[in-house]
Amino acid sequence: MDLTRSNGEPVKLGASGADILGGQAALFAIVANLAGPSRQPGTFVEISMQDVAAWCALFASGNPAREGIVVMCIDGHVWIESDERLSADALVECAKRMRCASLTRASAIAALADAGVRAVPVARVHEVITDGDFLADVLSVARDANGTFWPVLRMPYRLSATPARICTVPGESRSPLTSASCVSLT
Repeated sequence: MDLTRSNGEPVKLGASGADILGGQAALFAIVANLAGPSRQPGTFVEISMQDVAAWCALFASGNPAREGIVVMCIDGHVWIESDERLSADALVECAKRMRCASLTRASAIAALADAGVRAVPVARVHEVITDGDFLADVLSVARDANGTFWPVLRMPYRLSATPARICTVPGESRSPLTSASCVSLT
């Protein structure tokens, strides 16, 4: 929460990052244990969600917090990072002068660029999910028991020898997909 702030106050992420990352760390610890050369039955694996969350936040340790502002536009927000020339207060004034609140994100970014200020759009989840470059990298298809194809996101990790496959369609009953569509991770 310290890394995600609103008006200087820490805020919770939409999804519980510690829960998700803790589960992923547990999975990798189990797989590492199973694949290890000194594998022994009954090995105990302990995962602390707090430890995993702190470990994942280490990249920010010792780095100064990025200063900048989020500016509202008519179709979302843009992020403007302050630099040695412009403080956060100066960026607020610049965004007001450029009337960013009455512009689209693309128009605001262009207007700010004309003023010598760099801005980037803040992408919404639905925009990321429909972005062609994103989909080309992560979109896959799965077939349910009735033969219907469903678009699904690939696993965020890639294993060359044992590629992960979708075995159920999200939201469907737990019935497995056809054997041609589902490969075990073992």
